[in-house]
Amino acid sequence: MQNFSFNPNMKENRLEQNTMRIPHKIKRGDEISLVTPGGLPPERFLPQVQNAKDYLVELGFIINDLTLSKEDIGEAKKSMRNSFTRNTTATLPVSGGKFSLEVAHDLEVPFQYNGIFCGFSNLYPFVLKNYTKGLVSFYGQHIGFINTKAPQRESAFNVKNYWTTLTKDNAFVSKYGLSSFEQRNIAQVKGDELIIPNPYLHLAENISPYKNDAFYYNPSGDTHIEGESFIIQLELVNELEESMKSINYENKILLIDSFNSSLEEKMLSINKIFNIITKDSKVAGILFSSFTDTRYIHNFKRDDIENFLHKVAELSKCPVAYGFPFGHSRYKTPIPVGVHLEADLTTGTLTFRKYLAD
Repeated sequence: MQNFSFNPNMKENRLEQNTMRIPHKIKRGDEISLVTPGGLPPERFLPQVQNAKDYLVELGFIINDLTLSKEDIGEAKKSMRNSFTRNTTATLPVSGGKFSLEVAHDLEVPFQYNGIFCGFSNLYPFVLKNYTKGLVSFYGQHIGFINTKAPQRESAFNVKNYWTTLTKDNAFVSKYGLSSFEQRNIAQVKGDELIIPNPYLHLAENISPYKNDAFYYNPSGDTHIEGESFIIQLELVNELEESMKSINYENKILLIDSFNSSLEEKMLSINKIFNIITKDSKVAGILFSSFTDTRYIHNFKRDDIENFLHKVAELSKCPVAYGFPFGHSRYKTPIPVGVHLEADLTTGTLTFRKYLAD
């Protein structure tokens, strides 16, 4: 298996200088690059390219269309390079794809680039690459799941969270109806803060099919942690091991997303992470996304998840909590990576500070 390293000297030339660049918020009239950085979407998602264009135009954005017309890794690299060189307000992927690791590995992130990138799952390498180059980006849904005609469209709750986060505007998308439960748990922007309540804290455990995994759990009993937000996509740890070795984990809050793997497989990846993290680095805490995306094959029992979390807490010797709304979760919000994060572990509320510029 090929292992990718983005910048072996990053620990010395970025983190010690604390030079994270904060992107500007998206607003109507801005130019957005639409990309397919991992290659052509699967055939069933090909219509989403045009649907995403139409959707963004309807919302009032100017589109810089850099999506691929054929399966060509060279063109994928060129399109991402063009978006970052042009310095559009945001680079939004329609979907992931098989080229993601290699395209991210070769991507140059110009120092002057400070646009938003928002992707997740197998586009995690781009989020990690941006972080190593000192750029805050977002681990969140692809626009191919946000647009109005998406076949597997995110819920109104998730769509509202997406646009609230990226626009710093609580009313940017106001036409979507939300239940009273969703209204209580929607993400909110207050000044320079993004506040994400935890919808799993009071979610009824008898709601099928989520009764076994849709819960909030804090096995360590800690009430509060703070540090710099850092995302890890658990199923890509092996491929990105060398790049992850270059990270300084001191005072990081590890936000860990995972999908389509067993608890045993997840534990193997957790062990690898703590083989990577040096013993003199004190991690501030570990927060897991909720394992509630039912498109994947694994169904977990609550007792098994709790046992898994206790093992992680014993291994890591730091606060651990489970059931946060990001990544592959029933409820989700894009997560800014590389900014100050405070987590209330009593309520499961996340507060990100100075995550976007006006």
